Amino acid sequence: GTAYITAYSTADSKKSDLCSVTVADPVESVTLNKTVLELTYGSNETLTAVVQPATAAQAVEWSSSESSIATVYSDGDVHARYKTGSAIVTASSKADPTKKASCTVYVAKNKVNALTLSETAITMDTNRKKYVTLTIAPEDSTLEAEYDIEEGSHLTLSDFKKSRYTPNQYNATITAGALAETKTITFTSKANPEKKVVLTVTTKVPSVESVTIPEKNISLFVGQTGKQLTAEVLPSGAVQTVKWTSGSTSVVTVDENTGMLTPVG
Repeated sequence: GTAYITAYSTADSKKSDLCSVTVADPVESVTLNKTVLELTYGSNETLTAVVQPATAAQAVEWSSSESSIATVYSDGDVHARYKTGSAIVTASSKADPTKKASCTVYVAKNKVNALTLSETAITMDTNRKKYVTLTIAPEDSTLEAEYDIEEGSHLTLSDFKKSRYTPNQYNATITAGALAETKTITFTSKANPEKKVVLTVTTKVPSVESVTIPEKNISLFVGQTGKQLTAEVLPSGAVQTVKWTSGSTSVVTVDENTGMLTPVG
């Protein structure tokens, strides 16, 4: 509530002054109705700040990190300037300026209409790379995007950056892990998170194309030990384990797992 405190002279009680004291609960949090706002040149939209608890002082102060991109007025009304870019609009509690909330405002000539990919489904071998292209339309909208890889995936995405020659395109390198899986990567507009496109990636262990024993002719003495065979499996991403067998165990035996030879006689 509010109380008025009066100070008066002990020599002349007619000489006095007063002030008001408002007592409220401490501010716990400030939130905004939006954390991302997309505006076109010259347009505006009002943000709403909510201070909790409701019994705390509700007044907030508004500010913009880039007034040349977007300005904000005392009622939370955000106005876009005629310049492409982004600004952080912040509402801070007047009672406790450490309690605040922010909204990223993106300004461009037009709003983002769509995100498209060079392909929306790819199949690749494990431990291999593939390249995709993301396009944001129209070209005069906010050309900022981000991605999210499905949880638990062994996929990685690198070199996610704008094309040097086509500003509204991003190039990305997809690298498969060592395990076969089907996972998704979601690409989203920063200015309008409702605009997104999903890439489905299926990775598979490649089929074995060949098995080669480098040593073709081997001579051993009866009782000789320590000779171990090796085998080369192609492609390198295929399962590399082999089983060994001898066509004449009365002459030489071979450990089926290690390829170790034992001459018999």
